[in-house]
Amino acid sequence: MIEGDGLDAARGFLLTRELAPERMPLPVVSWQGSRVIARLSADRRLAGGRRYRLILTDRQNRTVGNPAGLPLELCQAPPAPERSAGGQQPDTAVPGEVTLLLAAGGSDPAPVIAALGYGIAERVQLAALGQEILRLTVPAGRTLTDAVDELRTALPGAAVDVNALYALQAAPRVYARRAIGWPHNSFDCAAGGRGGRIGLIDGAIDVSHPALAAQDIVVRSFLAEGQAPGSRDHATGIASILVGRAGAGDEWGLLPAARLYVAEVFRARSNGAARTTTLTVAVALDWLAGETLRVVNLSFAGPGNAVLAASLAQAAHRGMILVAASGNNGPAAPPAYPAADASVIAVTALDAANRLYGKANRGDYVDFAAPGVDIWVAQSGASGAYRSGTSFAAPFVTALAAAELARNPRLPAGLLKEGLRNRAVDLGAAGKDTLFGWGLVRASSACAG
Repeated sequence: MIEGDGLDAARGFLLTRELAPERMPLPVVSWQGSRVIARLSADRRLAGGRRYRLILTDRQNRTVGNPAGLPLELCQAPPAPERSAGGQQPDTAVPGEVTLLLAAGGSDPAPVIAALGYGIAERVQLAALGQEILRLTVPAGRTLTDAVDELRTALPGAAVDVNALYALQAAPRVYARRAIGWPHNSFDCAAGGRGGRIGLIDGAIDVSHPALAAQDIVVRSFLAEGQAPGSRDHATGIASILVGRAGAGDEWGLLPAARLYVAEVFRARSNGAARTTTLTVAVALDWLAGETLRVVNLSFAGPGNAVLAASLAQAAHRGMILVAASGNNGPAAPPAYPAADASVIAVTALDAANRLYGKANRGDYVDFAAPGVDIWVAQSGASGAYRSGTSFAAPFVTALAAAELARNPRLPAGLLKEGLRNRAVDLGAAGKDTLFGWGLVRASSACAG
């Protein structure tokens, strides 16, 4: 990459490398006025550790800039094992794919992408978020890390990262309502969420379950044709906590009168695990933004991803409140995303004695704690079960946020979060800590039973 003033391709510049006894043209990937990005093709005469010259000439073949040319030293590094960006292991990303996110209406990146040898497998307009996301195929022989670095250099205005894989976060006492100060009768709190609207990005859902069959639920699948959905248990359980029919179970149904929008994004894999990708989550988030939802539950986790982070940041900028499970990978685990993104409220899980769930992640990104151990939830079919995990803690915070918005739809996200902080019961070190965040969430006085 060469940077400087007046590097206008229309002036007829030519970039070459000096390789005695001749100068050989370099294929330019991007010429942006003040920045030239070129690919150094393989040549048997090029050797690692040696120095060469890059020459910039004008239409008259006159050298521009430094007459001696720009020094170029080739480095020779041992091959690195395949990994995704950010040090992730291969199973945390779709092999051979990266994603690219940019603001809609900007310059078309397709020529640069094609010049670098990438293919555009999918291109989706995120109209509600004012963004566009592309799924690119990586040329053979290029690692995901190299691909991300190369595209970030060539397209500095875009967010670029691997197409990360995310997993549902679930690993059963009737104590949760009491723990957060929720009334026994859910309709005592914001009329059970009447008029409220909640988003859920999760797996497939069993809307025929007795707890959900008569509820106001809108479902949209974001799986590609031919992709089989994963188990319906996880999303069915989360939905039952949020909007399960009043009286259908001992605990479910915090806001039974609210409308729930379910984006089904998790597909079954050959090993039985359910996974989704960066692109699928971003498209689902755009749908919920287009439905003008204010609060969304994200009970899944995976690696950090610049593309997903940019979509989450845009959603938060538009006033959406994003609540995510902090992760179930244990005390020594690295931060789990999307919970660890600055745009998201991260929720950890507690048991009936306010003890931290043993498998919960820890870290500065944890914002709040909520009941999440031995929670009675609906299961696919006509049954219920006790489930544990930060997945089942997140919807309690989502419900608190949705109840506040049902009473005051214009409430700014910042004031809503401040209210959650002010009401939280501090459980660890004074103030925010890495185990419980600000502490156990509590319902507002309008909901207290």
